[in-house]
Amino acid sequence: KGRQSRQMVNVDELGFPRSKPKGSGRVRGFRTGDLVKAVVAPHLNARGIHVGRVLVRTRGIFDIQTRHGRVKDVPARYCHSLYQNDGYAYQLGAALPTRG
Repeated sequence: KGRQSRQMVNVDELGFPRSKPKGSGRVRGFRTGDLVKAVVAPHLNARGIHVGRVLVRTRGIFDIQTRHGRVKDVPARYCHSLYQNDGYAYQLGAALPTRG
């Protein structure tokens, strides 16, 4: 799995900076691609328990990509980290049966 790119700012065709530098890579301890479990309160639109990869936003409200689709607008305070993004693509699901 890819992670972040080193390019710090977008440039035009002459090589001059065209925008602001990239933002922070971490938001409230989470990075894009981390596996999280979110237990969201029932009064929010994203209510329920969601497990998947997080897509961070600087405002602290994330999206979570689960096996069933994308869950939008999950506040960071409801997220708990399961695995840090280390470059491997972990699968969510049942464990493999043991041989015996």
